[in-house]
Amino acid sequence: MWGSSVAAPIWADFMEIVTDGLPVMDFPPTPRDRRLLRDPRKKCPTFWEWKLEDALKELYEAGFDAEWEYVNSDEPQDEVVAQDPEHPARMKQGEKVKLEVSNGKSPEAIMPAC
Repeated sequence: MWGSSVAAPIWADFMEIVTDGLPVMDFPPTPRDRRLLRDPRKKCPTFWEWKLEDALKELYEAGFDAEWEYVNSDEPQDEVVAQDPEHPARMKQGEKVKLEVSNGKSPEAIMPAC
């Protein structure tokens, strides 16, 4: 069973009853500037090697939200070392970009015992 075999006939019967006697009208004309047809998403830049403060300013001005965490990295402190989405992507305004930011401390590794 699909919507066209059950739901559509029920909807058609209902709409015939509720629209009985109403005038037939055309859709409104398309706006001249066609704003309704534009993609509401924006391209998110890549922030690797940016200072956190600059990356946040750019994100907020573009209408995105941000989340960040400090991670061990050999890169200078407060420099963005990774982000999600990883590559520039078109995102809806208000969506969150996740940044990993260097805390200036070298990564640590545990050496296994032999």
